[in-house]
Amino acid sequence: STDLPLEPFEDNKDFFTFNGGDMEVIFTKAKFAHSVRVFSMAKEDKKKLSRADFKAGLAAFLKMDNVQKRCQVNELISYMYL
Repeated sequence: STDLPLEPFEDNKDFFTFNGGDMEVIFTKAKFAHSVRVFSMAKEDKKKLSRADFKAGLAAFLKMDNVQKRCQVNELISYMYL
């Protein structure tokens, strides 16, 4: 199947506050992971982004400092009003 699973997006929806911009960053990180994986492979394999590349890109996105702070800010705001 060529469809991406929705679970990673649903599980981490609090981190996707900038919608399309966040998707662009995730796919850029996935391309970086892909380029490392296919560095010495045959040319026909270099054009296929795998699920492992996507998972690595999502993990790199979630490790970014500014992304981790997003959830902390959301938690603080929820305590403002009781």
